[in-house]
Order: sequence, then structure tokens, then C-alpha cells
Amino acid sequence: MANDTGSGSSSFKCVPGEEPVTSSVPAHITRLFMSPTPVPVFPTWEIALKVLFYVLAMLVDVVGNSLVIFIVSARRKMRTPTNVLLLNLAVADLLVALLCMWVHLGASITPDWPFGLGICKANMFAQVTAVTTSILTLTVISVERFVAIVFPLRRGWTLRFTIPLLGVVWVIACSIAWPQLHVRHLDEVEWADRHFIRCDETWTKVYKNENCDRWMPSKVIYHTFVIVVMFFVPIVVMIVSYTVICVSLMLRKAPGSSTQSDSQARSKKRVVRMLMVLLATFITCWSPLHILELHELNKSPHMVTVRYVVLYIAYLNSALNPVLYAGFNENIRRGFQDIFTCGCLPSNKERRVFPVSRQSHSGQSRVGEQKNGAVTTGNNDNRNRLSVPSRHNDRANGKSRSKETQFMQVNTISNASSVAVSASRG
Repeated sequence: MANDTGSGSSSFKCVPGEEPVTSSVPAHITRLFMSPTPVPVFPTWEIALKVLFYVLAMLVDVVGNSLVIFIVSARRKMRTPTNVLLLNLAVADLLVALLCMWVHLGASITPDWPFGLGICKANMFAQVTAVTTSILTLTVISVERFVAIVFPLRRGWTLRFTIPLLGVVWVIACSIAWPQLHVRHLDEVEWADRHFIRCDETWTKVYKNENCDRWMPSKVIYHTFVIVVMFFVPIVVMIVSYTVICVSLMLRKAPGSSTQSDSQARSKKRVVRMLMVLLATFITCWSPLHILELHELNKSPHMVTVRYVVLYIAYLNSALNPVLYAGFNENIRRGFQDIFTCGCLPSNKERRVFPVSRQSHSGQSRVGEQKNGAVTTGNNDNRNRLSVPSRHNDRANGKSRSKETQFMQVNTISNASSVAVSASRG
């Protein structure tokens, strides 16, 4: 049986892969001793700056992403596959503000973990779910734009295909984040001068070699998969997709008139430019945190401040996205302007122009017609005829034109008779 004598022991050898035998010190004993680490004290200016930065980030995140969700949902013409994907990205960013930002703020200005076990589990679950949903959504957007631009003759994506795909994205994200609900626990020690509480991951430890070095292989495998497979690999896919898209836009000349071709090309380039900026911002904000976790540099005491900064920058990405939407997407920008100026959105009803007959132009359109017990005007009669199914249009239009012709003849005869009578009376 292996003896746990620590690393570098020459008298005893440990069996690699075997779990070490550990025992915890009872609380009534730890209360007799002072804490080996002093209670951290945060200056007032540091607390004020952290609160200010996080309040601004949370405010922009909640307001901006909520408005993006409302604009895309309320306006029918905004419900395109790309915009629905952006809406899903806004939902993931909103999740960061609701379950991650304020938790990180509270933990960074208090000496011990200030929240309970539920928040400890939900915080990391929400963070992993949000970042995985965001990276997968950005990947889906890049593939959707790749298919639409590189293969324009193929059938484009529809909402019937996009919405179930987003359901798959959320299932994958929640599945990847699910282990966080099991490994997150509160590490508590009662000392004479403090009650130490820390929210940390608890993975199974085993001996790494015969020198009794310990490690957690399941933690290494999990984080390597999350960081490499679910972060850096999708980024490579997106970079390749947008590179091919840019080359395709530069080399292709759209068919049709030059004005129409230039307009379509500019529209596609604006969309691609916005998506590339979103991708670049996401990479810039989240890469430092993943690199830090990949190399486990946060274990060093002097890396506490660095970890706080890189995590804040990662969360800040959720607040920057709605600003980027408003800057690059004209429809979303107009939605923001409508809400902030008049507190409303344009109506979903589309304006329709109905053709009118010569009779209406000549001032004779206000004609009453008794039909099915209802009286309608000439313009209403025209609209009613336009709403008839196409297979009855010819018959309905023929009957209406014959009635109009008969009416015009009767009206002309009546006017002539009136003129003749008035002339005879004169």
C-alpha cells in the first residue's frame, strides 16, 4: 500500500493512479489556531472602482441586450436567420450579466465567499454555458454567411432550420457546463480569527508518479476539452470561413445592373464586417482568461489581480456586443433610435399600394354599391376585389368592370338628361 509522505520521498513509493488517503482536521481543533493567511483588506478606492466598472458594464449589458432581443422579436422584417442568431447571442450575453458579473464583483471585494453553495454552482455553470453558447452561435453565423455568400445559388437557411439548430446549441452548451454543478463545492475552515470560505472545484486526486505527486486528470481533460475543442477550434473554423467569404466578395461580380450589384455587394460586406468585428472582440476578450486557465497561472498568489482583470475583460464582451450591433447594423440602430426618441417601434404592418381605376381619378370613385347587405365605396370595392383568390380574379374583375361601365353609361345619360331639361327650362 502506498504511503502519502509527500513529493520527493525516497523511502516510500506511491502507485500512480491510486487515490491518496486524506483526512480533514476537526473544526474544534482548527478553532484553536490563527489562520495561516491574514484576512485580506481592500482599500476603499479599490472597492469603489470595482463597483463603478461593474455597474457600468452590467447596465450596458442588461439594457443593450434586452433592447436587441425586443427589437428583433417585435419587428417582423428583422426575423432573418442572421438576426435570430444575433438574438441568441444577446440572450447568452444577458445570462452573463444576470448570473456572473455581480457574483464576481461580490467575491472580489470581500475576504471570503459571500454567497451560498447554490450561487457557487450556478455561477460557473452560467459562465461555461454562456461562453459555449456564444462561441457556437458565432460559428453557426459564420457557416450561415459562408453558405449564403460563397454558394449563392443554393437554398438559403430558413427560420425553420435555424431555430431547432439553436436548440441543439443550448443543449450542447448545458451538457458541457453540467459537470460544474457536481464539482463546485464550498471549502470551509473555521480558524480562531476568521471563518474561511472559498468556492472551488473538487476533482478526484490521484498519484501522478512514484514520488507521490498529486494531480487531477479528470480536471485536466475537462478544461482542455472546453478550452481547446470548444474555444480555439471554433475560432479557427470562423477565421477560415470569413477569409473565404472576403476573397469571394472581392472576386465575384453580382449579376444584374451595376447599381443593384453594387448595393448588394455593399450590404453583404457590411454584414460580414460586423460579424468579423464581433469575432475579433470575442477573441480579444476571452482568450486571456482561457490561456490563464490552460496554464493554471491563477494558482500563484501574485496572479490574483491579473485573474480579476482578465475575467472582467471577458465579461465586458457581453456589454460591448449590443454597442457593436448598433454601430454596424442599420436596422438595429434605427430600432435603438426609435425606442430612445419616442419609446416605440415602427408598426409591423407593411404599407400596401392598391391600384385605382380611372373612375376614382375622375372624381367618381365614391360610388355606393349594395352587395350582401353591405354598402362599400369604390375604393373599398377595389380592395375587396384584390383580396379575392387568384383563380377568381379574372371573373371578379370582369364583373366589376361591367358594372362600372353600366354605371358610367347610366350616369352619362342622367347628366345629359339633366342638361337638356335645364336648357329647355331656360
